Amino acid sequence: MNNVDLHIHSIYSDDGQYQVKELLDIAKANEIALLSITDHDRALANHDALSMIKDYDMSYLTGIEISCQYQGIDLHVLGYGIDHLDPIWEKRFSKIVKNYNDIFHQVVAKLNDHLNVEIDADYLIEKANGNIINGEMVCSLLLEDDHNRDHPILKEYFPGGNRSDMPLVNFFWDLMAQGKPAYVPLQEVTLLDEAIKMIKDTGGFAVLAHPGQNFGYNDQIVRDIMKEKVDGIEVFTSYHDQKQIAFYKDLALELDCLITGGSDFHGNIKPNIKMKQHHGQIEKEQFLHELKIRKLI
Repeated sequence: MNNVDLHIHSIYSDDGQYQVKELLDIAKANEIALLSITDHDRALANHDALSMIKDYDMSYLTGIEISCQYQGIDLHVLGYGIDHLDPIWEKRFSKIVKNYNDIFHQVVAKLNDHLNVEIDADYLIEKANGNIINGEMVCSLLLEDDHNRDHPILKEYFPGGNRSDMPLVNFFWDLMAQGKPAYVPLQEVTLLDEAIKMIKDTGGFAVLAHPGQNFGYNDQIVRDIMKEKVDGIEVFTSYHDQKQIAFYKDLALELDCLITGGSDFHGNIKPNIKMKQHHGQIEKEQFLHELKIRKLI
């Protein structure tokens, strides 16, 4: 049985499509019994979810997904059971928005040079209205221009192209992620130990998100990360195929850490990813029982 999804994004994420109530409706339609909304670097959705959850036949676990670095590598850590009302979350988010907007002109300059286009950085900053300008917004702007259909790189993101299955997020992964042509590091990076401390200080526990996407089969770096007081590994995720699931499940069992699962559902930003479909079998009551045994709740 799989009736748990612990990795869902709402409109409070810079790349989420749905309001919290819409997510709860989708979860109910998918017979989810336990869910968590884990927005990027923001905890606001938890207040909405907790205020509505009594109207749904399901349980809710507060959550957040924190962008951070370990040994110079960008990664995501999920925080569960956090105090979503702690002001640390919005204070940090405000700093992230300012930090990213400060480097955005450098990102756009690199994109313009690499693609030979003329993206207007100030236009996108104004359009973001105080939120983070993400790669999906940049791609959307470029795909609105039909002249780009014949562009040697951009044509792959238009319908029928090799990267058109999830064009918006693929554009980010291909051109703006760490190690890609338009990547610019943040001036103020949250280190892994800082992220874990914030999670623990607000009453939560930490889980390494979709490790296969970040580290492939490099088990040594994952072993090192788990020594940093990380409580679990997201084994079941839309990004892991069956081989990676087996790899990380075996590793989690060896390390005796918590095994979690979540779809990373965003909506139209990642149209191939559906809620609850994360290639795993996690049952609510058994999972909650394990959390209690591990004294995580």
